[in-house]
Amino acid sequence: MANLVEATTQQQFEDFLARAGKCLTVVHFQAAWAPQCGHMNEVMEELAKEQPHTTFVKLEAESVPEVSEKYEIASVPTFLFFKAGEKVDRLDGAHAPELTKKVKRNRTYS
Repeated sequence: MANLVEATTQQQFEDFLARAGKCLTVVHFQAAWAPQCGHMNEVMEELAKEQPHTTFVKLEAESVPEVSEKYEIASVPTFLFFKAGEKVDRLDGAHAPELTKKVKRNRTYS
């Protein structure tokens, strides 16, 4: 899926935000060692199919510490929601129904 991507560097992360424009970008700060992150990745895959105008970004929190520190990521999974490069919402923890609700509430088509 073109709208489900992985950022492995700060530059990739910033590029994904810039390319999204006014559309919603959901960033999943994750860790491979956390089983709940695997489950939330599956939830994001389903949401990416349902929400083609939303970009979903997986980011290994410990591998890109400058991004994690900037947004004060203290635990995984954490989701940040961006529009036009600005953070508009946040979800801490593995809450699939809440993630779905926040994606639908925050999305904007341009």
